[in-house]
Amino acid sequence: MSSFKDEKHKHRKLKYKENVGVTSDDIISDNKNNKEGYIKADQLFYFNKKKIKYYVLATISDDLLDELIRLIVELEVENKLKQNTKNIEAIV
Repeated sequence: MSSFKDEKHKHRKLKYKENVGVTSDDIISDNKNNKEGYIKADQLFYFNKKKIKYYVLATISDDLLDELIRLIVELEVENKLKQNTKNIEAIV
C-alpha cells in the first residue's frame, strides 16, 4: 500500500485502473492513522512466511478485498500482473 502526498497525487494515482483507493474506513485495526492511500493491484510480491519475521498491522474490509480480488483476476486475464517471486526463489 502507498500513501498520497496531496490531492493532486491522489487524483493522478487513482486514474490508473490498477490502483485501488483505500480509505480509513476500509482499514480494520486498533491503530488507524486516518490517512488514505492506494494498493497497486498489478504488483504481487511473494514471501515465504516461515522464513521471515512479520506481524499484521491491519486488515482490509471484506468489500475492499472483494474489489481487489476482482481487479487482480481482471489484470491477470489482460496479462498485466507483475509477479515478484525473488523473495521465495532465493530460499528454495
